[in-house]
Amino acid sequence: MENIDYERCADCDEQGIFLDGARCARCLGLGYVPVEEDEREAEDTFVTISSVAA
Repeated sequence: MENIDYERCADCDEQGIFLDGARCARCLGLGYVPVEEDEREAEDTFVTISSVAA
């Protein structure tokens, strides 16, 4: 299992939790979109910003 460190994004220098000092979700082109809760357990998912705008 990889260590998760509180680091700065390699591209924009924003602080956050990244695996191995990776780039943040914004720099990777990802957005955070919560999935609506239903009878199953609540889940969260990451989608690309372009698919959200469509």
